[in-house]
Formats: sequence, C-alpha cells, structure tokens
Amino acid sequence: MKRTTEVLIAGAGPVGLLLAAELSRDGVDVLLIEPRTERSFFCKALGVTPRTLEIFDDLGMVQDAIDTGVWLRGVTSFEGDVPGPAMDVPPDLPFGSLSLAQFDTERLLETCLKRHGGAVSYGTTLVGFATHANGVRAQVTGPGGDEQTIDCRWLVGCDGAHSKVRATLGLDFEGGQYPQTFVLADLEVDWDLPRGRMYRFNHAAAGTTLAAVPVHGSNRRYRLSAVRPDAVGAAAGDAAEE
Repeated sequence: MKRTTEVLIAGAGPVGLLLAAELSRDGVDVLLIEPRTERSFFCKALGVTPRTLEIFDDLGMVQDAIDTGVWLRGVTSFEGDVPGPAMDVPPDLPFGSLSLAQFDTERLLETCLKRHGGAVSYGTTLVGFATHANGVRAQVTGPGGDEQTIDCRWLVGCDGAHSKVRATLGLDFEGGQYPQTFVLADLEVDWDLPRGRMYRFNHAAAGTTLAAVPVHGSNRRYRLSAVRPDAVGAAAGDAAEE
C-alpha cells in the first residue's frame, strides 16, 4: 500500500466508492481504505433513484446496474387481504426506480474504480490522524495489524455513523434516529403476485405495515421490512441488537 496520496478516503461503502471512482476518473491520486476484509452480502439499502441512474450513466455503468437490479413498476397496497390503492410508475421515463442491493451497488462501483486505475485496500483501518501545514498525516493498521503512516493532502470520512474522522475532529452527527425499530428479512416468498412491484400490507389490528421489495436473484426473492411491534421490544428488553 502506498505511503503518500492526494486524497485518502476512509470507508468503501457506496459513498466512498463513488467519490473514489469520480476522482480517479479525473486523474486524482486516491487511496480508498476499508476495515472490512470483504463486502457484506446483506441487501441493506436497495432503492436507486432516477438521478442516481443518471450519474451511473455518466460513469458508464448504468446498463450493468439495470441488468443486476429489478425495475420497480409501481406500488400496490393491501388492507389485510383486500387490495387497496395502487400507484404505477410512468412507462415512458428514461430512468425509473430500481431495486439494487447495496452489495451489488458496491461491486459495480468498485469495478468502475478499477477501470480507472483505483482499488480498495480491504482490511485497512484508520486509527488516527493529525493535520499539518501541507495536509494530513494518517495512521492506519493493515490486515495483519501492522501500523503504517500515510501522508495526504485531503482526508475524507465516508466511514458512516461511527466515523473515526468525525469523532477525531469533534464533529457532531447531526440528526436523529427513527423512533421505530425495523425488522428486515431477505427471503424467497411463495406467492402469485406480479413481479416488479413493491407491496405494502397494512394490518390495522396489529398496527403495523409489512413492505416487500423485489430483489435480483430468483423470481421469488424479496426484501421484507416492518416496524417492530412495541410488545416485541418490551419482551426483548428494548435492546437494538436483539
């Protein structure tokens, strides 16, 4: 791993990968580090907007994203077992809404980064940094736990809610958490509902809504999400990890 770079980016999620790809395409020397040793296989975020697809088009990766994702043609809701209101996405838009699992988004962005000469240094963790007259000196640990110093002009924190960059600078993470806790599942569902739509199942008696979004893979694969009922939270001691 190189010891000097123009821009050091901490965090190889979608934000860090996109920034690294754009900078590398413009000829800026970039080092992108990520503490994980490999990408997660969980869907995480999966809604891709038309504006994001326009950016992917500019990067030359939009067709790969479309081929890997599932077009969302509309939303259909149910009140219990009874079909309710539905909304369709106009078919003549240049880009619509795409369901694309986060690990696929990261994979495609990393491929784009490699195409422009960049790479992700997996298993590398930012442990500290200090500014000086000419930039930043950062301390990192590699996959084997070895420590290394990297000099850069700019350090960018794309390392999430528990950002080491933000914490070191003493910056607050403005905003707040949702008041609800959500439960998520990535499953294959056996039903005869048309593919390519998002579904919302409203259960008035339970006071909750189940959302189902199609995910690339088999035709039965969906991401399901719902707000955790308060009774479940109380039984689990209201611990988020539970």
